[in-house]
Amino acid sequence: SITLGESVSHIGECAFQNCTSLASITLGESVRRIGKCAFQDCISLTSITLGESVTHIEIEHGAFFGCNYLDWSKLPQLSAKKSFSVVLLSGGVGSFEGIQIFEI
Repeated sequence: SITLGESVSHIGECAFQNCTSLASITLGESVRRIGKCAFQDCISLTSITLGESVTHIEIEHGAFFGCNYLDWSKLPQLSAKKSFSVVLLSGGVGSFEGIQIFEI
């Protein structure tokens, strides 16, 4: 698992691509953008935690492509029913290909 500190505001393109043993990631309060293919094919990734004050995040194309076991429903923002928005950039629909979609 990886924890990114408060100084990180953007996860760059392909930053963790093919990190097949990465199971969880905790993003600090400052992260506002996840780059293209940042976590593509991280096949063991099951959970992502955002800082509790995060209410908006931009996700570029393919950021989570192939992360078939990632469970977004456990984000604190969703369980607390806080206002939270995700903006898909650059054809970002492919960001979640293969991921189960759920309704809030």
